[in-house]
Amino acid sequence: MFHHQRHHQHGHHETTYIRANNGKFVCSQNGEKPMECSAPHTKEWEHFTIEELGNGKVALKCMGKYVSSENGEHPMTCNRDSVGPWETFEMITHPDGSFSFKGSNGKYVCSENGEKPMTCTAPHMKEWEMFHRHQ
Repeated sequence: MFHHQRHHQHGHHETTYIRANNGKFVCSQNGEKPMECSAPHTKEWEHFTIEELGNGKVALKCMGKYVSSENGEHPMTCNRDSVGPWETFEMITHPDGSFSFKGSNGKYVCSENGEKPMTCTAPHMKEWEMFHRHQ
């Protein structure tokens, strides 16, 4: 199990699929359009690396590109070449093993229940802001 205290190790990488509350997987859309939680199966566009940056912060990478919160101003994308503030997230692990991501804008990543592209605009962690690892 990936415990919260491990998020303080700089340089640790974990490769995983990320499943949303709707049972679907987070999809990078190969960086060609906004990310969604709508993939019924895991393929290369759903295969993420969680890179630990230190101080409880992580970056998410898929297909060689980093996930961007777009600072909550637009739906999230996976098309950045490097990590900046918008590509940095606090990863919060819950007692049941699920986790949430908090963007540099102070808001949480939301699956939008797979009904529309993912955002980083949720003010609180609720069901749509909780994710699970799937190996």
